[in-house]
Amino acid sequence: MGVRLDVELVNRGLADTRARAQQLVAKGAVVLNGRVAEKPSARVEEGDELRIADGLALRYVSRGGEKLERALAHFGLSVEGRRVLDIGSSTGGFTHCALQHGAAHVYAVDVGTEQLHESLRGDGRISLHENTHIRDLTLAQLDGCPVDCVVCDVSFISLVHIFTYVRTLLAPGGWAVLLIKPQFEVGRGQLPKDGVVKGPKAQASAIEACLDAARGCGLQPLGLTHSPLGGRGKNTEYLLHLVHAGAQLRADTIDVPAAVQEARRAFNS
Repeated sequence: MGVRLDVELVNRGLADTRARAQQLVAKGAVVLNGRVAEKPSARVEEGDELRIADGLALRYVSRGGEKLERALAHFGLSVEGRRVLDIGSSTGGFTHCALQHGAAHVYAVDVGTEQLHESLRGDGRISLHENTHIRDLTLAQLDGCPVDCVVCDVSFISLVHIFTYVRTLLAPGGWAVLLIKPQFEVGRGQLPKDGVVKGPKAQASAIEACLDAARGCGLQPLGLTHSPLGGRGKNTEYLLHLVHAGAQLRADTIDVPAAVQEARRAFNS
């Protein structure tokens, strides 16, 4: 019968956890007997050849790191030597990416517990605040002063409820990158049964609502692009670049329909 592929990847030391193994399979990075494996449930026999494709090993503890990596490159941002607040840190994909790109310190905040990847636990550059909602985080927990950058990837809550805390905890002039997930922005009444927001108008409406809420909190939208992860049958997520503008808020030129169409072309949807 053989062993499940995700289990065998861990057994052979090619992945440290089954979840990590499943991420590798989803990325198309696992080669089984000369062919790219498509399912983590595929059976592997003792003599089968199993390897990670060249250049496709995961760089971060979760694929979330690839989302932030795209934002840094696309918007021309740097975390080098900066203090970063990671809202919704979960397993630490954004945190890991920030550290690999030179962040001096990351404050990782999540409402859950025991989620941060074990390889990041104990890293002196990380202050971990588990079981903590962002509304309850204080400046004292950020060593007494606002951070230089905020990154955010949250689920089951609209960003409309997050922006005010971003502004409070971000230093004037500092920047933020937040992941817009339309399925959590359109409202339950507008969400299809399969949970996937497909229509460009619905996606654009969700994004516009986030932009309006951000502006209302004194956060200046500067850029918008799609997440690099997506495709048919999945929700398209968007990366929003903001800066703490305070009273200097000005008109912006964010072209939401163009960003949505670009995403549709990228994912052929």
